[in-house]
Amino acid sequence: MILWPAFRDGGGLKAWSAGDESFEKYWLRIFDVTSTGTIDTWDYQFLFTCWAHHGLTCIPEKNLVSNIGFSADGTHTFDPASCEANLPGLDISFPLRHPPFITRSVEADLYEHKTVFDRQGKRSIWRRARTAIRAALPDPLIAALKTMRGAGR
Repeated sequence: MILWPAFRDGGGLKAWSAGDESFEKYWLRIFDVTSTGTIDTWDYQFLFTCWAHHGLTCIPEKNLVSNIGFSADGTHTFDPASCEANLPGLDISFPLRHPPFITRSVEADLYEHKTVFDRQGKRSIWRRARTAIRAALPDPLIAALKTMRGAGR
């Protein structure tokens, strides 16, 4: 995230946003707190690195993995009732179909932003509030809360 201030101040985020203000606002906040270490996670750092170096990622048509790490003692994912927990991994179809050329899909990026990252509504607001609260708490307190939560079940 060393490149974040130069990327941000040089309009790099604006270039990826395709003019969508909610996209810019969301990722500005996420990358700001990630660059300061407030959020300890690898995925935001990976995404920033891709954007900073004009990289692309691909998303399969079907979910290929099941995240089983949602529990009170999870590192980043605590809620086993989350809609993202234990999604079934589906079989991939062979032969793979590759596109005739590789380019960024602005439409797909904005769709993913709106449906996955910056969802509107009560659930999203509570998720963001919970994330912000957790980010503000010191690690020993988070560990103690996880222990208490696990003991209450």
